Amino acid sequence: SDITGNGAYTLVGNAFCYVNRLPVASLSATPTQGFAPLTVSFNGSASYDPDGSVKSYTFTFGDGSASVTQSTPTIQHTYNNPGDYFATLTVKDNSGANSSNTASVEIKAEAAPDLIVSILVASNNQAKQGDKVTFTATIKNQGFASAGPSKTEFKLDGKTVLGTIDTPSLAVGATAQVSVNWYTANAKQGNHTVVATADKANTVAESNENNNTKSITVYLQGNKTK
Repeated sequence: SDITGNGAYTLVGNAFCYVNRLPVASLSATPTQGFAPLTVSFNGSASYDPDGSVKSYTFTFGDGSASVTQSTPTIQHTYNNPGDYFATLTVKDNSGANSSNTASVEIKAEAAPDLIVSILVASNNQAKQGDKVTFTATIKNQGFASAGPSKTEFKLDGKTVLGTIDTPSLAVGATAQVSVNWYTANAKQGNHTVVATADKANTVAESNENNNTKSITVYLQGNKTK
């Protein structure tokens, strides 16, 4: 009778016993390759729980930054430095159980130069007609790889090219100064804007092609007194 009693007890116990099936993590990323700094969109929405629902997503980016746990399956992350990174995702279900797997995606952030006009100055911001004004641009390579030779353009009032100046190769973090002269004898009185554009001919493949310009405005006074 003892055995029968134990058997009955076991059956009653099983009636209330629930074996939670673990959730499964799935991770995709776009893009997985590009120039640093590289912003990647991660998507864990294909993760699932066979007998419940996914309640939280924990993203680890593989670059030493802190993991992020959130209730939504998508997130963006920027890899500031070149390197090979493995981003991972684990999920947790509505019973508090972690996923049976860790989903992983490899991210390749590549090194490239990035030329900018870091400084643009005029020799005279209040020149008189007839004065010579010299514009000097400091070109900086703020990227992660050396930049070959390039050309810097100086354009006046959006239409007149004052000069396209040869700019030397630049190592990472290096700068070079290039200048052009504006002879103002035939220019109208008032404000004039000069835009300097680094790598005007697009000979350097950069990590960011949209940060190459800087502008300066100078005021040209009336005729130069004799």
